[in-house]
Amino acid sequence: MLRPQIYIRDRTNKLSRSDLNLIGDIAEKAALGWGEHLSATSSLTVDLSIQPGLDPAVATTYVEYTVPVASRKGQKVVASVAAYKLATGFDFNGDLPDVKINLAYETVQRSLAENKSAYLYTIIIHELGHALFLTGWEHYNIYDALTVFDLFLSGSADDPRFTGPNAARIAGEPVSITHATGTHVGWDAAEAFRSPLGPALTRGDVRPITSLDVAMASDCGLPTDLDDTILIGHFPGTVDAGAGVDTAAFDDFHQAYKLYRRGSDWVVTHEPTGYENTLQNVEKLRFREPIGPPDATVTVTLPASADEISL
Repeated sequence: MLRPQIYIRDRTNKLSRSDLNLIGDIAEKAALGWGEHLSATSSLTVDLSIQPGLDPAVATTYVEYTVPVASRKGQKVVASVAAYKLATGFDFNGDLPDVKINLAYETVQRSLAENKSAYLYTIIIHELGHALFLTGWEHYNIYDALTVFDLFLSGSADDPRFTGPNAARIAGEPVSITHATGTHVGWDAAEAFRSPLGPALTRGDVRPITSLDVAMASDCGLPTDLDDTILIGHFPGTVDAGAGVDTAAFDDFHQAYKLYRRGSDWVVTHEPTGYENTLQNVEKLRFREPIGPPDATVTVTLPASADEISL
């Protein structure tokens, strides 16, 4: 199970210790809400800063650190450190927080006064969605890369659509996206599913994580019970992909890897660097293909019984 660690900073010095404890409990519950849908056992450190002056925004999330996981169309593809940690167990930024959320003091004050702590839960669910996957390149502290989310965007600038296979299957079509106030699930899709990842929440609105939200998380490389594709950079780690027919995608040619069993797990070694990835509940491997277009890939299905296979 996911192990959240919540650090609260009251920049106003106006909240009582009991209020801060309550907010910490709500944030932990929100993180565990995501954890219920993920095959992740890592800790997730969340720096929750309560600040004045954010109103009318109720909260913001700043994705400060990213992990390079792939190359597409000559550009680097990155995942957030939080997403990569939950997918592989590798802690890219060490003692630094995995997630930074700024929460408006005015929103906290109103919610506590109206005894609507469940609304704060929905807000933090929403912000954690941004920290994990719902963020385009323009919202990262990096401008020479795409995000995993960006890989599934299509359509015009006025009508962008998320084409991830799990999300499109559940929604019945590619999912509408809006950039009006950052990257969000579009109004129609958010209302149809009651998703907390829409562009706005009505004060007091309570929206738990939905099947659409989990599907988008899966498409963006988080381990769920769906058919996940997890992009793995050049770092060691352990991937437990959970249920479904899951693919681990590596950012090098298949000739660069050695694959063998260790007990019931598969171990993939990147021979040029020596890093290892232990794979649990992974059924397929995907590598870059040296022959063909620049972004060509080759997929290998893991056998049910073998000690070592040649790539």
